[in-house]
Amino acid sequence: MHTQNNTWIWVLITALLAGTAGYFLASNQQPAPPPKTEVADTKQPTDIEIKLPESYLASSNIVVEQVTAGDIAAEITTSGRVEAAPGGEASVIAKVAGTITRINKRLGDTVEAGEVVAIVDSFEASALTAERNTAHAKLDLARKVYQRELSLFEQGVTPRQEMESAHSALKLAEVEASKADSVAKAARVSPNGNSILVVSPFKGHITFESSLVGTFVQPNVEIFRVVSNQQLQVEAFVTATEVSRVKVGDTATLTTRNGKKITANVHSITPSVNGNNQAATAILTTDVQNPPYVLGEGLQITLHSHPDKDTGLIIPEDAIQRVDGQDVVFIRTAGGFKPQSVAVGMRSGGEAQILSGLDQGASIATRNAFLLKAELIKSATAEEE
Repeated sequence: MHTQNNTWIWVLITALLAGTAGYFLASNQQPAPPPKTEVADTKQPTDIEIKLPESYLASSNIVVEQVTAGDIAAEITTSGRVEAAPGGEASVIAKVAGTITRINKRLGDTVEAGEVVAIVDSFEASALTAERNTAHAKLDLARKVYQRELSLFEQGVTPRQEMESAHSALKLAEVEASKADSVAKAARVSPNGNSILVVSPFKGHITFESSLVGTFVQPNVEIFRVVSNQQLQVEAFVTATEVSRVKVGDTATLTTRNGKKITANVHSITPSVNGNNQAATAILTTDVQNPPYVLGEGLQITLHSHPDKDTGLIIPEDAIQRVDGQDVVFIRTAGGFKPQSVAVGMRSGGEAQILSGLDQGASIATRNAFLLKAELIKSATAEEE
């Protein structure tokens, strides 16, 4: 019995030792961890300084300029039409009713200020002439009566009352004669007294005519229309989304159908938009004498809108280069140039607004900056090799 117990003890010990040995053997057979890989210390292109001699800058015509503060003009492209300015277009009418007996000008003709363009025979002209002649006849009589009464008063023949009464009659006759002259002049009665002269109010071109010789016309009916080429304006159409960007005093470039360009200024702008096309109207004027466009002509218009105050830093758009998906400029250093990432805002008219990444007064490459980009890529490739 004692011998059997010892046998079982040895069996248990042997099994325990075998399990322990198997565990340690399995642990020693696990694969070793992979060796650590060292990461190469590579530079990004924007971290590389480009070393260039002064001779290279001169030969490559690379221009260096300082960053300045300012505003950038936003260009708004739209269309417009040439219209007559207030006071630059007039209806030519006969002041009284009558029959046209003569027409001196035709459609498209040039007229001078005060030039007679038509003659209208009128009974009213004859009546006005008669009234004027009667008033002047009364004036002559009143003047003679006064002179006689004044002479008699000075001789002591008639009392002062007679002289003063004659003097009052003379003054009244003068007023009546002046009134008759003014009415006849306003109606433009001809020298013969039987006709009305139809005249142009200013120098310009006839753009409309509606009557022929022998036509009976009523007063204030348009016979001709005259437009002055010196008093034209351009109406530009500005959408509701852009009208807030346009201000009085902004400049504009007008392009005619034949490609000629004229500089103009925003004179005024309507505070509301039209219900049909949802556009406001900006009135543009120019100081150009005899502008190369005509009334009614359609124009291509570029409005140059400026903000009320400086919006940040402004640099030439050529200075900005695209490197590794970033906008960069090349800042001048003691030995060359160093790329600097920047945040670019609005671009217009060859200029760009810099929101961040640059300081005012910094020297950067502007013209031919793309050559520095090529040198940067070349240097980055050489370092990788």
